[in-house]
Amino acid sequence: MREVLPTRTGEAASQGKVDESGALAAFLYCTPVILLLFGSLVFLSKPSAETAKSGAAFMDDPSRLLMMGTAYAMSGMLVMMRVQMRLVMSSGMMLLGVILLYIFLSAAWSSVPPKVLVNWVHHLGLTFVAIAATQYCRATPGRLYVVIVILFSILNVMSVIVSVAVPAIGIDALTGRWQGVISNPNHLGAVGSITVWATAFCLVCYKSPGARVMCGFALFFAFVVLAGSGSMTSIATMMGGTGLFVFLLIARRVGPMARFTIIATGAWFFLMGVVAVFLINPDAFSVGFLLSSMGRDPTLTGRTDLWELALGAFADSPIFGWSFDSLVTVLSVVHMHYGQFHNGYLDLLVKGGLIGLGLVFALLARYLTVLIRLLQYNYEYAASGIGIFMILIVYNITEAALLRESSEIWEVVMFHYVLSESVLKRIQVSEKKPQGSLLGRRASSVDEPKPISVLRPLVPRPIGGGVFRQDRR
Repeated sequence: MREVLPTRTGEAASQGKVDESGALAAFLYCTPVILLLFGSLVFLSKPSAETAKSGAAFMDDPSRLLMMGTAYAMSGMLVMMRVQMRLVMSSGMMLLGVILLYIFLSAAWSSVPPKVLVNWVHHLGLTFVAIAATQYCRATPGRLYVVIVILFSILNVMSVIVSVAVPAIGIDALTGRWQGVISNPNHLGAVGSITVWATAFCLVCYKSPGARVMCGFALFFAFVVLAGSGSMTSIATMMGGTGLFVFLLIARRVGPMARFTIIATGAWFFLMGVVAVFLINPDAFSVGFLLSSMGRDPTLTGRTDLWELALGAFADSPIFGWSFDSLVTVLSVVHMHYGQFHNGYLDLLVKGGLIGLGLVFALLARYLTVLIRLLQYNYEYAASGIGIFMILIVYNITEAALLRESSEIWEVVMFHYVLSESVLKRIQVSEKKPQGSLLGRRASSVDEPKPISVLRPLVPRPIGGGVFRQDRR
């Protein structure tokens, strides 16, 4: 099958537009992503105790602010020039706009309004970067995974080298765990977890030998940093998110009866195992026993104490929260040595109250709805999206990533969410075309020509013709 891709290079050049399939487009749209990820994640100097405590360690290094500011400015200009209003006006993007407005308004009840405005700029900038990246990836969503694999693999390789060669920077002095160039072992583990998730998609969709070698390289260093970071949360999220993606792929290949049999059999053996363990040792289901069996203390390294502080802070301001000022206001009242409560849901409750948590839950519900609807058009892409959704949900049980502008998981989820909204919008627009037109027919078989808006999301295409070549189905 020959894929029809109207790049219109000559027409674009004659009109002064960017050819979205060329090297210039890759540079323009991917540069903000590179600057944002490296500016928000890479630490080659130890942040001061005060900024690390407030979650604003990037403020110590002006070069990092310059990188992130450049990313915001570039993506903002690209959005103003290129974005289509039907994406901006979609219901999901409108909901994201309401969240940005709520963050901005929280400066009114913060004791440090400038800090809220700084964080609002970061959230707005992240949104611009995500929309700009979508402009490049929306026709071929596989590009997003390739970019993530390449960039995060670079971070993994750098972290391994720094952890081994420069332990004063690469190894956390308190725990002895690897932190690489990311400044925190848990964040390094999250980078490894996301790398495994994105590489799993590339292994499914890209069949060339070069792509397989690159994926093997990426997986090797991802597992190395996962082991070195010692982050049990990241290992659990990697297994949960990637495992769910693989399970959805397997479930698609078998019939409904076989699928039901597999699930029922697994549930039966799991239930029998639980009953057997309970009969042998009834105390095995206590929280303390489970944690100690995994080598963890009953307080989850002090997290349960932080959760009690978070519940107390939430009780003092349950509706609107304490504002999105990186917990500066809360830290002036509640004395603790961390810049987060190590639980994304409690962290968001303290910052935004019930209103903030409700808005983010509505956004996540919208994201999951979009992914479920996309299953009928591009099963692999949507299934991998459900995988990263699972990673986000599980990760926030012991870490804080929800609506956290410096979290690598939240950044990737934002990229994937905005791209999913754009892909779904393109499909909806194509289906509103008259049935007699090319754009109006719905995809029914991969062996016949497809409408452009539906075909393009089905098959990932290479970025500039590299080793990641599409699987011609």
